[in-house]
Amino acid sequence: MPVQPPPPRVGRGAGSGLLFDAIIADLTETTVAEKSQALSAVEQRINQSEQAIRVAETRRDNVQRTLAQVETRIYRSARRGDISQREAFRLNRNANQIRGQLQYSSRNGLSGREFADLQVRVNRLEQRLRVERQDGDGRRG
Repeated sequence: MPVQPPPPRVGRGAGSGLLFDAIIADLTETTVAEKSQALSAVEQRINQSEQAIRVAETRRDNVQRTLAQVETRIYRSARRGDISQREAFRLNRNANQIRGQLQYSSRNGLSGREFADLQVRVNRLEQRLRVERQDGDGRRG
């Protein structure tokens, strides 16, 4: 097998060709399989990031949907006279606070802990609505 001559030296000044030779040697030692493996790892991290975004959006949508349902029940209960307007106002104020916290928390994606906290707050709001409807003082106004 014939011996190949070294690549020509490129650059200015003494020793700059040695650096170029070292870079070329590194590049030629990297195999196609290693490059493919590195690319695969990058693609995997991108997929994980995209999945995390989808999970955060699903969490946010879940809390928004549940909160909208509670607000609808508050409105209907007040319209039917099951709760007073004052009670409805207080419950709606709590719902707005939860919605504000949801918007603030979901700016960078909703973490599991933030999702759990918001879900607990919505559940408490639902419970307060049930208590207000059943407390027997459903006065109008």
